[in-house]
Amino acid sequence: MPDSNSDKMNRAEIEDQLNGLTIDDRLRLGESSRFLSLKCRIEPDDLLQEAVLKVLSGERTIPRNVKFAVGLVNVMRSLASNDRKSWKRQGDGNRTRTTVDADEYAGTIREDK
Repeated sequence: MPDSNSDKMNRAEIEDQLNGLTIDDRLRLGESSRFLSLKCRIEPDDLLQEAVLKVLSGERTIPRNVKFAVGLVNVMRSLASNDRKSWKRQGDGNRTRTTVDADEYAGTIREDK
């Protein structure tokens, strides 16, 4: 039976990928964390850091066939989604952390590229 972890990056591969992130990769990750944090309670830098920690610890995985930066964005998306669900369960009527409209912000990211 094949090892189900063989298609996931191991810690050494993750560290190599982190060290190999280009400036453009880092900028895109920052943009993604800012956008994803708009609708949750997690600050952008914390969201990115939490995603990296979860991947390094093995709590979250990135498949080898997925570009590393994309995998990190997917982990951030999942963390933000989980936070939103938790926030919603708590019954807070205002689920937006900031007054910036998410669609407006997304438009500015697309225009910059």
